[in-house]
Amino acid sequence: MAKRRNCNGGGTSVIRRYAVVDIETTGPSFKEGDKIIQIGLVQLSDQGIEAEYSWDVQPGQKIPPRIVDLTGITDRQLAQAPTLREIADDFLDKLGDRILVAHNINFDYKFLSRSLEKLGYPPLSNEGIDTVELIRLLYPCDQSYKLGDFAEKHGINLVHAHTALDDARATAQLLLLIQERIKSLPYDLLQTIQPLTTTMIRQTGLYFNAWVEDWAPRTREGLVKKGPFYLAEQKGQGLVFPKQFGQDQADFVDLGGRPLCIGQGDCQLSPLQLAMCRDLSQFFDQDKSGLACLDAPAGSGKSLAYLLAALQAPAGQSNLVLATSTRLLQDRLAQESLQQAADILGRPLRYVQLKSSRHYIDLSALAAFHEEVLASKQVKKRDALLLAALMIWLAQSQTGLLVELNPGLLTKDFSCKQPTKAACDQALSKWSDHAYYAREWEAIPEADLVLTNQAFLCQHQKDLEDWGLLSSSGLLLVDESHQLLDTLQAQATASWSTQAFENQHKHLQKLLANLIHFPEAYQFSGQSFDDLYQSSQLIQDVWQTFDQVMAYLEEHYRKLVYYKQQSDHKDSFMLKAAFQAADLYSQLKAVQAQVNDLSKSLQQLCRAVQVKSGFSSQRLDQLQATVRSQQV
Repeated sequence: MAKRRNCNGGGTSVIRRYAVVDIETTGPSFKEGDKIIQIGLVQLSDQGIEAEYSWDVQPGQKIPPRIVDLTGITDRQLAQAPTLREIADDFLDKLGDRILVAHNINFDYKFLSRSLEKLGYPPLSNEGIDTVELIRLLYPCDQSYKLGDFAEKHGINLVHAHTALDDARATAQLLLLIQERIKSLPYDLLQTIQPLTTTMIRQTGLYFNAWVEDWAPRTREGLVKKGPFYLAEQKGQGLVFPKQFGQDQADFVDLGGRPLCIGQGDCQLSPLQLAMCRDLSQFFDQDKSGLACLDAPAGSGKSLAYLLAALQAPAGQSNLVLATSTRLLQDRLAQESLQQAADILGRPLRYVQLKSSRHYIDLSALAAFHEEVLASKQVKKRDALLLAALMIWLAQSQTGLLVELNPGLLTKDFSCKQPTKAACDQALSKWSDHAYYAREWEAIPEADLVLTNQAFLCQHQKDLEDWGLLSSSGLLLVDESHQLLDTLQAQATASWSTQAFENQHKHLQKLLANLIHFPEAYQFSGQSFDDLYQSSQLIQDVWQTFDQVMAYLEEHYRKLVYYKQQSDHKDSFMLKAAFQAADLYSQLKAVQAQVNDLSKSLQQLCRAVQVKSGFSSQRLDQLQATVRSQQV
């Protein structure tokens, strides 16, 4: 094999040769009799594409309509095509001993190998690389890893998806893209994930590590090492810069002796926006607290109007908080309206986005998971590749927001659990500006604007007050305020399944009955019988409490219906009713907690049964599984 010099300091590297393969079949199952109808093969080296080959294959059976619709391959097209036996030697000659590459390799590799074996050929023995696993690892923020979706996003030409040669050609381009991606990532970062890639399909991890050694640059600019992670340097977070600094071309109006900037250059307010901005500015100039409502048509640009007015409010006022109706609008306002405001004012605007902590990665939780995975004698593949992908993501993320990730990487909960100021301080002391959630709170004193959403505002009022927000000297803007009542009701509403509880109760009773009537039970000690009796009594007590709560609910509901019919203020009445229901919900949750405690006690009792009577572990496992399935 040819060799070349590695310019990155990794010594001499081999020029590897690949065969990128894609097949189309009559269906997904070789065992069910599905057959190959088309093969595409692209010969490739680390330096580029060398040759392309394609074979139509006569399967000896009709092509199902759904496959015709998917691939465009018809019975008529294959009527004169050779059989797999007739083209097998040619295909194997082109494949040679090259490394076989495919998108979802286990399907193509196994289907090809078994089809050839059926014709009397030996099974394929080529090393294999799977591009799906590689892009899952290296592109953790992509929302789809389907070949067509990924190719479209990254500019790979795929005109006729689900035709073998076009798919193979796109996969070849994808492999080259993967290699370029590795060349762009620092060696130190990739070296930390190399131990996690040993679980990858076939030889995918082996060649990934070889490419890292050959090509990954030895510098690590833009990264900071903290704990086991290489983290992206945080640059310009929460800052919006104007197109040009200063107010040389700014337009002002006089507001009772105070100039109000209303436009600059090609960024100007409409007459309606100007009127809204004037009215709000006059309201903000008041010395006393007050409430003002602004009603404007959709699309009139009210967001920019109230932002300009609030950002130019008298200096004595502080803590400008803006709550939007949804997180989507929260993000859009930060990206669009705030940028327009910065352009008009001619100065940078510093803002903080407050969202629920569950939207942010908790590096302490991830570090514990990292330690657990590396300490494990038998690393689970899913855990290893999940951790590796998250480490790649952290090296590029400026926000730590989990929403950036592909949903398939959210199988474990690494979200932040830091709603209190004390917890934020602890996280900041350990991770500084990479305590993604805590740093948003820490940046509040320096921010021109605190941007949040109505749900967060309702849930975290005390937290906001603890950080000096929502004070009498501050400004609170509630966008789409007509939705605030619905948001409050949603926050005060909880659900609890009475049917699930009844089912759980029946299972517990059955479990107790089985324990009591086991033949082995005669060997129980007196203490074991006492435990059984107490458990039985507890079940009866829980059920009696449940009956009382349900009876109260029934009576309460009848009263609500009657008084609602008599009330002239149905909306406010229902809001009051929602808060009353919250008290009932807490009672129901207390009952549920009793049931969960009982389930744990019975699980311990199951172990006692095994120890004292020695019945089979299989029977014990069945009992414990029943108990665990009933816990909430």
